[in-house]
Amino acid sequence: ANGSYLTMETSLAIDTLPDDNYEDAPSGGHAQLLGVWGVAAFLGSALGPMIGGPVLYFFGSTGAEENQDYTIRGYSIVLSLSTAYFLLSAISLRWVRKPDV
Repeated sequence: ANGSYLTMETSLAIDTLPDDNYEDAPSGGHAQLLGVWGVAAFLGSALGPMIGGPVLYFFGSTGAEENQDYTIRGYSIVLSLSTAYFLLSAISLRWVRKPDV
């Protein structure tokens, strides 16, 4: 399932590349755009567990040491935090514009 997702995600990223070429870049600027896309995907995958794990442990830990279970409250906070991140990314993308050429 993950391979199908990654294949479709890469296909969509390539399909959304602009048609016009930038003359000052060797690959027409496409390599730079795909580089930014790759770094953004990596940062989200790396920072998500580093932030979500401790938040889940702090807010959702039951206190039992043998069976480490988390409460619905912890998962609700983690999912609410991911919703807030999604909204912040949508707001920050408002200022991304196509350059006037």
